[in-house]
Amino acid sequence: MKTFQKIYFALIVFLINFLSFRFSLADEEPPRIGEDAGGGGVALQNPLKAESFAGFIQEILSIVVRVGLPMIVIFMMYVGFLFIKARGNEQELTKAKTAFVYAVIGAALILGAWVISVGIANTIRDLGGTS
Repeated sequence: MKTFQKIYFALIVFLINFLSFRFSLADEEPPRIGEDAGGGGVALQNPLKAESFAGFIQEILSIVVRVGLPMIVIFMMYVGFLFIKARGNEQELTKAKTAFVYAVIGAALILGAWVISVGIANTIRDLGGTS
């Protein structure tokens, strides 16, 4: 019986806290958006540089490239250290070779995604759309 009372009390508290203010806030006129948003309205500004989805993806991938390239360089230096540390040990050389392959694959994925996004954005721009 106490469990039912706790659930009932929690439901009442939820309804009072979250639904009572909805009616008072619904009475206000929504803000107008755009150029005709008079003195009382709020004009929403686009915080992104991109004007289209292709441009947005291109901006995201350029950030990934800016962060990824230094990481690739650091990882390649680490792989070089692994090769030096191996000193002919077959197990250590196998680990270093595997790390090198993964570093090259990661670099190819990051740079390839950026090249593809630039190519798609340029194709869309050439066909008459915006990027």
